[in-house]
Amino acid sequence: MRREGRLFLNAVYEADTLISAMENRANQYKDLREQLLVLKKTFQGISSSGNEFQGEGAEAIKSFYQEQSALVDEWLTFIDMQIAFLRGVAAEAEEFKLSGHTYVDMDFLESDLLKGYRRSKDLVSDQKQDLDNILRSIDDLVTLQSFQTDTFDSYIDKAEKERKETIDKVNELNEKLTYEYQQSETIQEHIRNRFEALNHATRRGGETSPICFDAKAYYNSAAYKMKDSVQHQAKSYLSFKKEQAEKRKIEKLQKELETPNLSLDEYLKIAEDLGEENLTAEQKEIVGLIKANKQQGEILKGVGAGFMGIH
Repeated sequence: MRREGRLFLNAVYEADTLISAMENRANQYKDLREQLLVLKKTFQGISSSGNEFQGEGAEAIKSFYQEQSALVDEWLTFIDMQIAFLRGVAAEAEEFKLSGHTYVDMDFLESDLLKGYRRSKDLVSDQKQDLDNILRSIDDLVTLQSFQTDTFDSYIDKAEKERKETIDKVNELNEKLTYEYQQSETIQEHIRNRFEALNHATRRGGETSPICFDAKAYYNSAAYKMKDSVQHQAKSYLSFKKEQAEKRKIEKLQKELETPNLSLDEYLKIAEDLGEENLTAEQKEIVGLIKANKQQGEILKGVGAGFMGIH
């Protein structure tokens, strides 16, 4: 139930607001990606200008823009990571049963509601104790039973359990999202360092210009030497998100396939979306029967049409 480190979620958790914000942000990154692709094409045009642009200074400029193009590739990888992360938030919330219109005020749960629970328990306990004392004092005259707190305890303890579980769910979701987001911080820092190294390699005296680009100094920089390691980490994350999304898609379709009262066409459509390799033996058998039934129906239609043609 700790509050420290709530880096991603706010004190008030609103599922629909969070998910909408994540989708909007993902779309912004998608637009930025398109702009970067245009920028990369421009850089590539300069770096591959060939005989139109010659000389020692020209080669330095072409090398500089070639590396700028490579840097854009890293920006694109970063954006792909962000989009994969942002579009996975809704599924994460659903797995923690915090989707839909879920609204959680963490301050209220962690403070006010806890105090209310304790006050209620103490109040009922004190009332019962006072009543027990009174009844004992008249026990020689009449024997009476005090009220039982079992039902009250059951309901209020259930509410307390739900309070704790809700807090834990929000904190666990927050920790998971924060951890995932931090995966992109490495590549963010790397891009920043590589950009600085690229600019540093264009300095000569007090001048900074692509014509001064020192490729050897740039290739020997710590930032450049880190590129393979960072790219490997980024690709591993993207592979993980792709597999995660595919797994969730399969699980979702499997649940849809178990929906009661599906029509034959609906069942067949979901099964086709799921893919034969993801169907159980029983599901494959059902699909086979549906297809055979549909095929037989088409044959009967054809025979009927032919018969009508004769007459």
